[in-house]
Amino acid sequence: MQRLRAITYLSPGLPLGLFQGLSGLLGDFLGLEVELLSETSISGPMEGDHDPFLAGEVDLGFVCSPSYLYLCSKDEPSVTLAPAGFAFDHPSAEGRPVYFADVVVSQASEVRRIEDVRGGRWGFNDRCSLSGHFAIQQFLQEAGEEVEAFFGSEVHTGCHQESVLAILEGRIEAASVDSTTLAILRRHDPEVAAGLRVIHSLGPFPIQPIVLSRHLDPAWSHAIGAALQQLHLAPRFEDLRCAYGLTELVPIQHANYAEEHAALSSLGQLPPVVDTACESVVRSLYPG
Repeated sequence: MQRLRAITYLSPGLPLGLFQGLSGLLGDFLGLEVELLSETSISGPMEGDHDPFLAGEVDLGFVCSPSYLYLCSKDEPSVTLAPAGFAFDHPSAEGRPVYFADVVVSQASEVRRIEDVRGGRWGFNDRCSLSGHFAIQQFLQEAGEEVEAFFGSEVHTGCHQESVLAILEGRIEAASVDSTTLAILRRHDPEVAAGLRVIHSLGPFPIQPIVLSRHLDPAWSHAIGAALQQLHLAPRFEDLRCAYGLTELVPIQHANYAEEHAALSSLGQLPPVVDTACESVVRSLYPG
């Protein structure tokens, strides 16, 4: 292999620079060029979407967990899980590969609880997103609420940053935002972040997975997985720590996503039986 073809579905919610930096470091470890594409309209392929992994168009992807679990649930799964997951410096993450869905409103809002948004305008980044869409649906379902009837209207904003802007401009009352996105906003644009207030933090949820195409030669899959777990040793990784709060990539396995699979199944988004095929492949590639 002379070139690794990668794609991220997580920008602009998570800055593209994060994935460009990771791709550059990965290429250095593997001794090859990494070509990075960015798809901004969805957080990952789900039913009815084009699957570039199945088509053999990409080798590695950064996707949201509902997409990973959907791609694994197909009769012929197109991806397997890379054995390394992001660990960000969120204090509640405690070094684990997890993140949260922070329900935010404007500082001037009278809303204090999620229940106060009943009948109001809710924003979401896209319908494939766990933090922006499925997390609130899971919360409402567990609370015994009729998900479809709870909000007065739902506004598709396109990304977490646009959800924040819509809140500050009064076009929506609340939205659920990726905790890492919010942390980066506080780091780089504290004045904008100061206009927001978190009323509830949903989670923790398993971190957005790094996936590998089933088309990849197993030897390359193993090499990529091993390299990902060593990226934090590179001196240039410090740039990612400073800019995005990424502390390292830690070991992760398919079982980390079992609880989320069950929650999405309960919403009718996935088959009810937890898939084990992806876990079997991961174990065969990375027995340690």
